[in-house]
Amino acid sequence: MADIPTYVIIQVHNRCSDEALQTIVDELRKPWEKGGGGLVLSLQKPRSQFPDTVIHVTASNQHIIRIAEHVEVKKIDNEGYVRPVTEDDIDSFPESGRVGPLSLSDVQRCILHAIHRVHFGKDITILPGHKKTILKGAPIVSSYEEHHYLSVICTHDEESLDLLYKTWKRNYLYAPVEQIRDYFGEGVALFFSFAETYTRFLLLIAVLGVLQYLLENYLGIDYVYSNALFALFNIFGIALYLEVWKRRSNEHSYFWGTSGKLRLKPPRPEYRGELRVSPVSGKEELYYPHRKTVKK
Repeated sequence: MADIPTYVIIQVHNRCSDEALQTIVDELRKPWEKGGGGLVLSLQKPRSQFPDTVIHVTASNQHIIRIAEHVEVKKIDNEGYVRPVTEDDIDSFPESGRVGPLSLSDVQRCILHAIHRVHFGKDITILPGHKKTILKGAPIVSSYEEHHYLSVICTHDEESLDLLYKTWKRNYLYAPVEQIRDYFGEGVALFFSFAETYTRFLLLIAVLGVLQYLLENYLGIDYVYSNALFALFNIFGIALYLEVWKRRSNEHSYFWGTSGKLRLKPPRPEYRGELRVSPVSGKEELYYPHRKTVKK
């Protein structure tokens, strides 16, 4: 553990039973091929100052690459093409990230996927260590988290966070989107990219508003004509903004390898349901009855 950094911690609250803790540890350590997480765990025992048990979660670089291939993480290879990271072709990608081409956010996403992919067997309907009812095949960690027996937290890297802050504060109008993406992930980076583009558009509208004020108060232009002109420029500005953002978002989608992911996205590991054969694809899928959704 000394050579492998901790990427995620699981804070097990003191009211969680020892049986439940052992169940979580055993299942997360179980090999990937047997339905486990294949993760490396280290337990920090509770103390008087901090009564909760902390599980430090990490994995070997080889296993992280294997998970990245499973969740179809895409990165730019040595030739500049965006393609899925695979264990066999890992040498075709630059060593530009925390693990090979993978950034910190990519690694943590892989670790979280491994944590949440571990499910109880179909014969278990009572939460081990606690008399709580669970669905058949429920995700283990999420089941305990739902009943407030534990919390899953991604770790921070103070050095990377400080570098991001120093880069960003040089100009608050220009967000370091790529650095944000590497640290926080695509969702957060997309938000700040949108906010940056929108702020620039609002600055343009503000300039037009000042010009309208000057035309009315100092040049004697009738306010009806100035308002009509201002509205016209707003319409053209909105059309321009939508086109700029469409191009920029498509650029992010391509270089971040997220194009089509929402359409082809598999069910999240926390999704609960029963396995059945899909009437559309003919493949096994998790299905949650509509009547149960309505009852909720």
